[in-house]
Amino acid sequence: MKPERPVRVLIVEDSQVVHAVLRRNLAAIPNIAIAGNAFTGRSGITAIRNLQPDVVLLDLTMPDGDGFDVLTAIRGDAHQPLFVIVSKIFGLGHTSEQK
Repeated sequence: MKPERPVRVLIVEDSQVVHAVLRRNLAAIPNIAIAGNAFTGRSGITAIRNLQPDVVLLDLTMPDGDGFDVLTAIRGDAHQPLFVIVSKIFGLGHTSEQK
């Protein structure tokens, strides 16, 4: 029996803290491989096209193109990964980080 190919995950997130938490948590899951990282919308688009991950963990609020820009740019591409939105929602009773 041929071993299963790992699920390749790309993290597109501008927060270093969230990035580190996601990487740590994904490392603990069998059959998951980090395909790469991107910290801006523009670099996320490039990474998706070059790395062709199976799954993209995508932040909605980032510099240099937000998550919606990423989704719009990738929409017509032949390779369509599964997108999981990873983002803070302000104004719903949660406290936000000070910038």
